[in-house]
Amino acid sequence: MICAGVHVSVAGGVAGAIDRALERGCCSFQVFTSSPRAWKRGEVETPDDELFVAGREKHGLGPVVAHTIYLMNLATIDAELLEKSIDALVFCLRRAARLKIDYVVTHLGHRKVETEEERVLSRTQVAASLTAASNLFMATPEASISTPTILLENDSGHAGGTGGTPQAVAHMAKLYTGELPIGICLDTCHIHAAGYDLSTDAGRERLIGEFEDEIGLSAIKVIHCNDSKGESGSHLDRHEHIGRGTIGSDGIGKLANHPYLSTIPWILETPGELSDDKRNLEAVRSLCKNQ
Repeated sequence: MICAGVHVSVAGGVAGAIDRALERGCCSFQVFTSSPRAWKRGEVETPDDELFVAGREKHGLGPVVAHTIYLMNLATIDAELLEKSIDALVFCLRRAARLKIDYVVTHLGHRKVETEEERVLSRTQVAASLTAASNLFMATPEASISTPTILLENDSGHAGGTGGTPQAVAHMAKLYTGELPIGICLDTCHIHAAGYDLSTDAGRERLIGEFEDEIGLSAIKVIHCNDSKGESGSHLDRHEHIGRGTIGSDGIGKLANHPYLSTIPWILETPGELSDDKRNLEAVRSLCKNQ
């Protein structure tokens, strides 16, 4: 069976995420290390950090994933926004290190581009921003505690986006020169919306083949498993419950049984509350042949 989990809240203190993950039946899980829609953040060290680490170890949960805030834009041409974005990534890395979280997933950002040369420049800046954040993190006390892996999340191929294809995400990963390890978080809704039709054998084979050719499947460390409200190629980032979207149970099931993809953590970011999380987790697990 795949190691599956959901994104859980840290409201009231990060240690509460452990109970929420257990309540939902998670193996792995994902959290925010600060409010996803605010630049303001708390302290790097909090009183219940040790409780989080101990709880995770006690219950054998993991790998654990942290997600950066939504306001970040590592591709922006606005110098102030770029500096704030890099600082936000560094903060997330520091929190993740204190919590001994394995992976930090980040969106890559967007800017207006009209030519291939501009697209390359945008991706080059993203890679440089990731490198800068890695170097800044390595100079902090948290670097001696643990070193999380940065994961680049593909986008839905919307206008100005930097990572709508395996080639684009791989390009940025290859340009990165920081000390922290780097990999990829594959979001199923995003890549489907970008034009890789995961409801078909041809779409899935195209996706797998391009990742194998560009960077190797082993670069994918986490799956964000979300069905899609939008059609393939719509560029709409709209997550749907498992089996109720345009990817469908068959498409997700065939990915879940892929020889490599079935060995890495699957994190669901589907809408809803506790009952929805449980139902979506059961839906994914029911699709796995080797239970």
